[in-house]
Amino acid sequence: MCGQYSREDANGVPQVCFIGVTDPLNPRVETPREVCDALVLAARYIPKQRLGSTDDCGFSPFSVDPKPKYGSTRSGPGHRV
Repeated sequence: MCGQYSREDANGVPQVCFIGVTDPLNPRVETPREVCDALVLAARYIPKQRLGSTDDCGFSPFSVDPKPKYGSTRSGPGHRV
C-alpha cells in the first residue's frame, strides 16, 4: 500500500516510505539476508530513491516525541539546521 499511495510530489517534497525490517517484539535477531530480502521486496513497489528502512514499524515519524528541526522543506532530513 505504501507504494500505491505515496506521492512523488507532496507539496514539493517527495514522500519517503520507511519499511520496518526488524520485529521489536521478537527476541530473535533478523539475519542480514532477511533484512535485505525485505528491502528488495519493498523496492518492487516503492521507488528505491524514496525507500528507507527502520528498525521498528515505521510509524515513529508520526509520534508526539520532539523532532529535529530541518532546513527548508526542499532540503529534507539529511540537512539539519
